[in-house]
Amino acid sequence: MPPQDTCFLNALRKRAAQAQIIIVNHHLFFADIMVKQGGFGEIIPRFQAVVFDEAHNIEEIAISYFGVSLSTGQLAAFVKDAEKETREIDDKDRQEIKKHLNIIRGCMEEIHALFRQSEERGG
Repeated sequence: MPPQDTCFLNALRKRAAQAQIIIVNHHLFFADIMVKQGGFGEIIPRFQAVVFDEAHNIEEIAISYFGVSLSTGQLAAFVKDAEKETREIDDKDRQEIKKHLNIIRGCMEEIHALFRQSEERGG
């Protein structure tokens, strides 16, 4: 018997492909969407409808899979790196870039100020 015929995961996928109802948690559901979008195959078979049970935090889970985050630390590192890279270019262009980097710095300061004023911190 070929190895793929004895593989537990392949047997489950085959059974799932033939099923009319598949129960899957929302973590696996969103992971499957990411895999399909990346063109790497699929984790769960194609479906026409989904019912989520016990999905009281589904928004946070979806954000963790599809959201993009950028920290002020990452912005600060970007500004620092960009300043280093502009040392070799002419003064006019460097000044223009510096204006934009200063805008980013100002926005970071505003973000920090907003969080310092907030009563709810970290969540």
